[in-house]
Amino acid sequence: MEAELWAEARTIEEAHGELAPAWVAEQTVALMRADNCDGEARMRRVDVLLTQLRHGHTEGDLPQRHAQKLC
Repeated sequence: MEAELWAEARTIEEAHGELAPAWVAEQTVALMRADNCDGEARMRRVDVLLTQLRHGHTEGDLPQRHAQKLC
């Protein structure tokens, strides 16, 4: 699961470049409005991983506390 999320974050970064954070935010809001808690939590996790990628971190570096389900 974690590897899938890292792959998704990399794909989003490649596809959207500098606009990747805004795209993820839009997706997160859409999932929140649709009451899709699992999808929202997944997008929030991808957002954290995307930030980590942009700071040079790699898979497995991130503490699990960021993966908490918020809804």
